Amino acid sequence: MYNLYTLLSSDLILPFYGIYTIEDTTYLIAKLASYGNLLDLFQSKKDQETLTLSKKLCLSIFVANAVKSIHDKNYCKGYLSSVDVLINNPADDLEQAEYYFHYLLYSQQSETEESEELLPLLAPELQALIKDSPLTSEHWTTSGDIYSFGNFLWELYQETTISEVEQDENGENHIPEECPWGSIIEQCWNQDPERRPTIDTVASQLEELKVMLKSVLKCSC
Repeated sequence: MYNLYTLLSSDLILPFYGIYTIEDTTYLIAKLASYGNLLDLFQSKKDQETLTLSKKLCLSIFVANAVKSIHDKNYCKGYLSSVDVLINNPADDLEQAEYYFHYLLYSQQSETEESEELLPLLAPELQALIKDSPLTSEHWTTSGDIYSFGNFLWELYQETTISEVEQDENGENHIPEECPWGSIIEQCWNQDPERRPTIDTVASQLEELKVMLKSVLKCSC
C-alpha cells in the first residue's frame, strides 16, 4: 500500500506520508485538508457566495489531470465525486483556495453489500455487478472512472451530490441545457463503456472549452 501511494504521488494528489497499524486497523498519514471537501463548500455556500463558472471549469481541469495522473500509471480511482476534492486553506476567496484530489483505494474501505449510497456514483456495468456481490478493486476500469467523472462534472455544476437527485424513468440524470460542459458529461455517461472518451480526451476538451470561454469567464487557471 505504501509503495502504491508513493507511486501515485504528484502535486495534484493529497500528500501521503506513511501508514501505521494499531491492532488490526491500518491508518493512513496524509496532509490535513483542514477546510473539508468540495461538498462541504457547496453546503456552506448555500444561499451565499457560490463558485463561479470560471472556478468550476478550473476545478474540472484540475480533477481531470489528477485522474489522468492515476490512469497514466495504470491504476483506477473506482468512483469519484465532489467529496474527493479536498480544500487545504480558507475558501473565503474561492478563486485562491488550494485544492487536492484524494485518492483512496477501494480495498482500504470495508467491502460493502449495503451499497445503495455507492450505486449512483458507479457506471451502469458496475451497478449491475454490485447487485450480486461486493465490488473489489479488480472490478474497476478506466471507462468506469470516466462515467464517474461525468457524475463529478454534473455535481460541480449543480453544487449538490448526484445521489441526492431523483433519476428519470431511464435511470439517468438531467443535464441542464445551459451547462457549458454538458456535452462532455453526455459523452462520459455513454451506456457503452467502449464509447466513452479517455481521460486524456476529456482533459483536452475541458482545456479547449476554457480557451473558448476565457474572455467570457476570465479563467485564472
